[in-house]
Amino acid sequence: MPPNFASTGLRVDKEGARTLLDKIFSLASLLGSSSQRTRLPEIGKRELDALEALWECGALTAQATLRHMQPTNISLSTVQSTLERLNRKALVSREKVGRSFVYSAALSKQTIISRMMREIADSLTGGDVAPMVSGFLDYLETDDPETDAQRVIIERSTSDLTTRGRQHE
Repeated sequence: MPPNFASTGLRVDKEGARTLLDKIFSLASLLGSSSQRTRLPEIGKRELDALEALWECGALTAQATLRHMQPTNISLSTVQSTLERLNRKALVSREKVGRSFVYSAALSKQTIISRMMREIADSLTGGDVAPMVSGFLDYLETDDPETDAQRVIIERSTSDLTTRGRQHE
């Protein structure tokens, strides 16, 4: 079953979510942020694949992570290096169990997406999320009736965000 994006009702299959995350990470790494918040470190494609395995399956050893990653011809040592980089970036935690480390995602997928979106909003619009939501709606433009229903839900949420933002000005 495709993941459900919180209260928006938006449902995206795994490949669509991966494509969206790739675009968000690419845009965020190109922009830089003037925000004083702690920025997320850059996340490469292989690191994202490893995180996807951890989000989907929970705590895994490097060997189990390799089995759950997209079919590739990478070695176990490459996966171990990738998980160690993610550990140094504080994106995964690890615990020694027997002779192996067991890795867990330190941040949820939703948290990473939220922080990346905030960094992009800070860089592009000074923190105003309404243009970002509008751009996201443009991205979702299709003739699919399910997407049209999802767009109505998102538009209502955007309207609520815009109204709340004006109240604080």
